[in-house]
Amino acid sequence: STEASLGPVLPTSIVVTQPVGSFTDTASMRFEPGRAGMLTNISISFVPQMRLTFGDMLSFYLPGFQGSTDVVVGNESVYDGNRTLACEPQGLCTVGNWYVNKGQLTVAVTMELEPDQNISIKIGEAFNISLPDVGVRLDQATIQIEANAYFGRVLPRAFSRVQAVGSFTKSTSLRFDPPQADAACDIILTFTAEMKIMSSTNSSLR
Repeated sequence: STEASLGPVLPTSIVVTQPVGSFTDTASMRFEPGRAGMLTNISISFVPQMRLTFGDMLSFYLPGFQGSTDVVVGNESVYDGNRTLACEPQGLCTVGNWYVNKGQLTVAVTMELEPDQNISIKIGEAFNISLPDVGVRLDQATIQIEANAYFGRVLPRAFSRVQAVGSFTKSTSLRFDPPQADAACDIILTFTAEMKIMSSTNSSLR
């Protein structure tokens, strides 16, 4: 509305309103196995507050994650253990793309889904995605989710919960003093932790 002297306008509905989507604080990511530098299965879950429809694109940004080449994987073998792409609700997605040079994983939506429904996506080992050599920090802000959705786009934003994966990279070293067989010695272990170590943390050497 407006009270313009040359033409007041009574309260009028806005014809077009840009939709904006959201995952609130529901987006989470876990890894199995959670071992730095190794191939992993990735489990992603979130609850979109907007409707999803055929052709919407979900993107996940995984900086520092590795893989030998770009990969396209379908879920035709969704029941074949952990090797492929699995989505719940079933039928939500059928093909995933992993672009290793961009650290980007994309999944196309292939069905209608009403708002406020839990979505789970499992990225199997067939995608050939390895965790970074330096591991993953707890709730790492650079690991992000995006939705290019007709009923409300979500710009890239950090996951609310990301599983931490620790790493010593290639810094570990073991020495003996004196370095003599059949003699008592001190064992000296040195390493550089890529993650923060709390004062109550236990470390073990096997």
